[in-house]
Amino acid sequence: MDPRGHPRHREPAWRCARRPAADIVHGLLAEAPDLDPEVSTRMTGVMVTIVRRAAARGEIPTADVPDRVLTAPTNLLRHGMLFTREPVAESTLTSLVDDVFLPLVRVT
Repeated sequence: MDPRGHPRHREPAWRCARRPAADIVHGLLAEAPDLDPEVSTRMTGVMVTIVRRAAARGEIPTADVPDRVLTAPTNLLRHGMLFTREPVAESTLTSLVDDVFLPLVRVT
């Protein structure tokens, strides 16, 4: 039993190992108003590089993608992490790319 009287259960090792990293990210997000604006511009730069490379490979029609579309996946990821306080599942990342980002990029 834990101190609250709940039976103890074992969590998978990967979940326990990732929790400190998630807590750090959540702490940083809580301080977001105080973060240097470079934090978000850096991610936009990363996304620009990804989109340019995908366009060069012919995977998407153009590298000319609105900033709102470029930042959608990372904004949704941050939102999910902030509100669930859980590690991000691989299926969530896959869905952000396949169900959100790629359809937006292909329409652009």
